[in-house]
Amino acid sequence: QFSGGVFQYTGDDNTRTSTRTANDWEPLIGFNFGWNVTDYFAPELQVKYSTNANSGNREHVMNVNINGVLTFITDYLTQMKNFKVLPYVQAGPMAQFAAIPGDPLASDSSIFLWAPGVSIGGGVRFMVSRYGYFGVMAQSDFVCLPEKSQNVAGTNEVIIGGGWSAQPAFLGLAGVHF
Repeated sequence: QFSGGVFQYTGDDNTRTSTRTANDWEPLIGFNFGWNVTDYFAPELQVKYSTNANSGNREHVMNVNINGVLTFITDYLTQMKNFKVLPYVQAGPMAQFAAIPGDPLASDSSIFLWAPGVSIGGGVRFMVSRYGYFGVMAQSDFVCLPEKSQNVAGTNEVIIGGGWSAQPAFLGLAGVHF
């Protein structure tokens, strides 16, 4: 499945200057690949990517999730031949990889980081033919960001404070289901 939407990224707030680097909501694209082991359950690999020009430097953020997806299949929601409603929930571990703009006064222009986390979400898929579907999803990744420092005027300054960061996302989906 392919997805597109927006997410809130707060991992790039500069603690030295108390300024926010990113926009409130950043655009993102992604894809999922999974396989139903039963009618109701599927493990799924999800990759989401966002890039945006911020503070004169380009920001790159990629989240990789491994979700367990539980689909609620009921007779009432699947009784029509060419249209089925399939609500679902998902959860699992995730990792974030990012290159974000550094402090404007630092000797290097970017900060590279990776961070582990967990993800929860849910949505609904609408099957419109035997295999095709579209849908919507709300998801939040809870990321444990590392503290990052940069050399600013000869002094090592903390730029990214670190700690847990909730990063909600809202996505539209389109794909095929076999």
